Amino acid sequence: MSGETGSNGGRDRTRFPADEIGDKLYQAMLRGRSPDEEQDIDFAFLFAKKLDAEAFAARLRDGGEEPEIEHLPEEEGEIEEWEVLVTRDMDPSYGNVKAALDELTGLAHNHYGKLAYWVP
Repeated sequence: MSGETGSNGGRDRTRFPADEIGDKLYQAMLRGRSPDEEQDIDFAFLFAKKLDAEAFAARLRDGGEEPEIEHLPEEEGEIEEWEVLVTRDMDPSYGNVKAALDELTGLAHNHYGKLAYWVP
């Protein structure tokens, strides 16, 4: 796989910068996921209200996405939450993942949601 290592044989910081996105993409590459092929990446967002989760999911559907909504079980003492999961088949480059995170996180914030996690 090209571009995985820098000139000193270590991690290529131009391809996998030293931040959360770069770290996750680099770890995925070490687990055998090709950084040069499109792949499914999951993005999950949490909402306190079902109505907000549904509004967010509707916006995603308007854009051609197929989000899944799940009511997270309320454990004693925990806040009730709704999770919206969207999976994108995409080129897993740092720039593409960052752009997707910025876009989806901004949209979630507009509906009072927050990023829970993402998995390359």
